[in-house]
Amino acid sequence: GRGGHTSLRVFWLMALVANCTAMAFRAIMINIFPDFGKDVLHYSELQWGVLLAMTPLARTLMFAYWQRRHGWEYRARYLFGVQALLPLAAVVLIFNSSYWMFLVAFALAGIGMSKTYFASIFYSMDSDHSHEHRGGVHEATLGVGQMAFPLLAGTLASVSGHVRAPYVFIFAVLLVSMLIQTVMYLRSRTAAM
Repeated sequence: GRGGHTSLRVFWLMALVANCTAMAFRAIMINIFPDFGKDVLHYSELQWGVLLAMTPLARTLMFAYWQRRHGWEYRARYLFGVQALLPLAAVVLIFNSSYWMFLVAFALAGIGMSKTYFASIFYSMDSDHSHEHRGGVHEATLGVGQMAFPLLAGTLASVSGHVRAPYVFIFAVLLVSMLIQTVMYLRSRTAAM
């Protein structure tokens, strides 16, 4: 790969961790937030539809941007910087009740998810071999994030009785994910010296 064997491995693993938790956030937004939006905030079908469209719209626009943008590859600041929008979006979901702020949060989530997904697939394919294996691992991490974390978030909401508990949970998960990636990155730099 263009980043060299050592860089490719750590960036691929970092992107997989980031993408797993980003997709967990997406699944919570799609599967758990609707009840909150309809039952507590009393959003109409149109309001919910527009809100739901914000994340894939932002993500798709950013996919086009990342495809044309070069120089982000094997630079951790891009992965961490854009990924930091995800816990920020979770904070908005925790403390906010304004529809317009929820629109902003869903758009920020789409931007953050665009980077984690794009990086995960890029580093999965930026090697001289094992494309099928790496592509399969990329897809499997998506599935794990979308299956396991919403189940835990929904259980937490049910047990605690707090409708915003899933967003507190995913905020913590996103921070832990970024901490794990930071440790991975710093250890790889130390090993390379």
